Amino acid sequence: MDDRTHDFRYRSASGGDPDCVPPSSVALECGARVGRYVILHLIGSGGLSLIYAAFDPDLGRKVALKLMLPGAGQGAQESSSPRASLLREAQAIARINHPNVVAVYEVGTHGDLVYLAEELVEGKDLTQWLRAERRSEREIRAVFIQAGRGLAAAHAVGILHRDFKPANVLVGDDGRVRVVDFGLAHEEKGSALSMERAERAETAAPVTQASAEPSRLFGTPAYMAPEHYKRERADARSDQFSFCVSLYRALYGEHPYMDRPDEELALAKYEGRVREAPRGSQVPAWLREVVLRGLAPNPEDRWPSMDALLHALGDDPRVRRRRWLLWGAAFASIALAAGAAERYVARRTGRCHDVEQHLAGIWDPGRKAAIRAAFERTHLPYAASAWASVERLVDGYVRSWSGAHQEACEATWVHGEQSEDVFELRLECLKRRLGEVRALGELFVTADAKVVEQAVQMAGGLPALEGCSDVRALRTRHAPPEGRAAQERLARIEAELARVRALGAAGKYREGLPQAEGVVTDARALGYEPLLGQALWQLGDLRLQSGDIAAAERSLEEAILRATAAGDEETAVEAEMALGWLLGVWKQDYVEGGRWTRLAVAGNAHLGDQLDRKAKLENSLGVLHWQEGSYDEALAAFQRSLAAGERAFGEAHPWVATSQANLGVLYMDRGEYEAALTALGRARSIQEKTVGEEHPLTSFSLSTLCEVHRNLGELDVALAHGQKALALRERLLGEEHPAVAVTLDNLGLVNLDRGEYAAALGQLDRALHIREKHFGKDHPWVAATLDRMGEVYRASRQYPQALAAYQRALDIRTQRLGKMHPDRAEVLSHLGLLQLAMGHAAEARQLLAEAYEIQRPRRLAPQLLGRTRFGLAQALWMTDGDRRQARELADAALEDFGKLRARRKERDEVAAWLTQHPQESSGSR
Repeated sequence: MDDRTHDFRYRSASGGDPDCVPPSSVALECGARVGRYVILHLIGSGGLSLIYAAFDPDLGRKVALKLMLPGAGQGAQESSSPRASLLREAQAIARINHPNVVAVYEVGTHGDLVYLAEELVEGKDLTQWLRAERRSEREIRAVFIQAGRGLAAAHAVGILHRDFKPANVLVGDDGRVRVVDFGLAHEEKGSALSMERAERAETAAPVTQASAEPSRLFGTPAYMAPEHYKRERADARSDQFSFCVSLYRALYGEHPYMDRPDEELALAKYEGRVREAPRGSQVPAWLREVVLRGLAPNPEDRWPSMDALLHALGDDPRVRRRRWLLWGAAFASIALAAGAAERYVARRTGRCHDVEQHLAGIWDPGRKAAIRAAFERTHLPYAASAWASVERLVDGYVRSWSGAHQEACEATWVHGEQSEDVFELRLECLKRRLGEVRALGELFVTADAKVVEQAVQMAGGLPALEGCSDVRALRTRHAPPEGRAAQERLARIEAELARVRALGAAGKYREGLPQAEGVVTDARALGYEPLLGQALWQLGDLRLQSGDIAAAERSLEEAILRATAAGDEETAVEAEMALGWLLGVWKQDYVEGGRWTRLAVAGNAHLGDQLDRKAKLENSLGVLHWQEGSYDEALAAFQRSLAAGERAFGEAHPWVATSQANLGVLYMDRGEYEAALTALGRARSIQEKTVGEEHPLTSFSLSTLCEVHRNLGELDVALAHGQKALALRERLLGEEHPAVAVTLDNLGLVNLDRGEYAAALGQLDRALHIREKHFGKDHPWVAATLDRMGEVYRASRQYPQALAAYQRALDIRTQRLGKMHPDRAEVLSHLGLLQLAMGHAAEARQLLAEAYEIQRPRRLAPQLLGRTRFGLAQALWMTDGDRRQARELADAALEDFGKLRARRKERDEVAAWLTQHPQESSGSR
């Protein structure tokens, strides 16, 4: 069985057509440009992609350019775009950052093509290397140990290859071996990265399958571990199996299971029927035993890790015997350091108590007095309470910073628990955190109303200090540039970046954008990848907040690649979270948004599950689930977010209040109104203590309480809350802020229920104007207002206007949310009730039946289900449908409305209908 029939293989990078003319089926000619790259010649091809040698004129080097062919992301995997597939491959490679894994430089697009620029390896693939000349067992082992180190490095960060084979290993002319083609790379279950990250690989672009039939097997069957055939989740031991198949084939010149059809090959692997070694083989017995253990059918019987396997491959008994004579000398040096510890501590104890000098001019009495005066000059009603909360939060952060600094210092200079190098790594991290406090203070000293509005969230959002204790993560970052001039430039750019971050947190996006662009330019010129990744993340976030979605997406994608390549997992997680929000909330692409957010959640777990970031990530995940209509999943995410937030910030923190408020809204959508009132009451209590009554955060709880009480039928209470929230938001945020539209929507529904139709339409028309201005005319939030306008028109018997509003809302929700979203079902239900009111029973029945099929399996607010059920009951009866089913639906609707203590009108209407439409005899329908 020849693995080349299943996937492309690399050719020699220095080969290709000397006339630079690719095959006629290839669209790119010599000299063509893809991005900034100039095509040289074709070096690999397959059903999914082409690989060209190309020249990068900016950096003066050759690269390997991998192009995903048009249509490669379609079919069974059409939920994953080619760009996303290549981005995942680039992420996988870049995250590893190891000399035995091919380096990735860039991902981009060229017309319909998506490309990945990689390190160009001058040499051969392993298959070609083995065929070129007879290789000794020791040469083969040496090459495979290098390849194994690349796999081990991938496993160390939780990445599986899933298609390891000789064609995916390059042996460079420089003697260095690189593992390539991580197109099937998969995050390992149970690894440091978390199971949730593994889901991304399940939606990779179409990959090599076991046969021509529509199997779901990934990889190349000749090298595939037996658990793949069972569709069991792979782990690092599956890569180990493929590695040992490849090594066996290299050592013996034949496949360990003979050349068999796929079904017989799988059975041979299940049963462990490895063929006998060929006669005359020079492979030593100890080496065969090492390889056979890696080929064990049961993963539990294989080597515990690639590292263990590589150790066994390198532990040649012939060499070991020669070591015996050398061991004795090693013990002589142990006593040399015994007397040094006491003298060491005595010299160092005085250097860890100088923490206060670091805070001078950053957060000291003089700086605090200046900030308080700046807040007071805004004359905002909540300025004093905002300053009190800011002072408390930053004081706490600075105390924690001082403790972390002293602990890091004493670990090296007092206790001798860590090296000076580790102390320097931790100290640099802590300096960066203190730089964020400096930038925040500089912005607060010149605070305007917008800064004061956001000040509490900014103070509570200072970056966590736990990351400065994660030595493993700190070691993975690229070393800073050498030389005094370069280090001074680095410090200056980092200070600028901190100011950009502060401007973004204050909502000063227009002011921050040009500064962020300047920081990115400076970081590129400096060439320090961690800084460039952070700068791109901030630029992407500012572009996102400014509404430039396309530019933001590009910046965030590059930020992820740069940060991952630099080993800056913290920035990669932040950028992944921002990209998930962009895709899920702004672009309403819940699938991709959810995947990127789950990837960020898993990355945070890999960083030690930092609680403050976990709280924010889980909140983002909850919002995405909520918007896609998956309320149970949203509830679980919000509860995890709240628990993490309370542990990270304490129970009385503005962020915890926001988390409680989100829970309240979700409980409301699920029809759990008492739980909603409890959560919102807690949120409001925290907000009043931390930011005061006169603050935009408090208005969120008030606006949501308006909606809850309206759903309970308590209209006077709802109206009071809504009017107070509207007045707060208009005064504090401006009359055309998107948050104002939310409250106007809620008040419109309150006035609908009160029969004040003109007032309701006026409020909803104003909300529609605000939302169209901010989000465009085809956004789901615009559809929400249109649907509510339709309700008012229907109640006031303005049927043509109602029909037009509902139809536009339905078109938007169908296009943006999909046919099975509960928000679409709500519009279908309202359209059906309109058709019923107009006397069109057949049309009503069709619409209401479709709405009910979407709503029935979900836990929704009882009035939503009640209205759909009762409307469908009436339509069935009027069209001579199943009248037993009609009464069952009406009975269920009566129960729905019975759950609402103030929905007497709806209950009475359903009860009266049931009395007027009694159950017929068994002989009738």
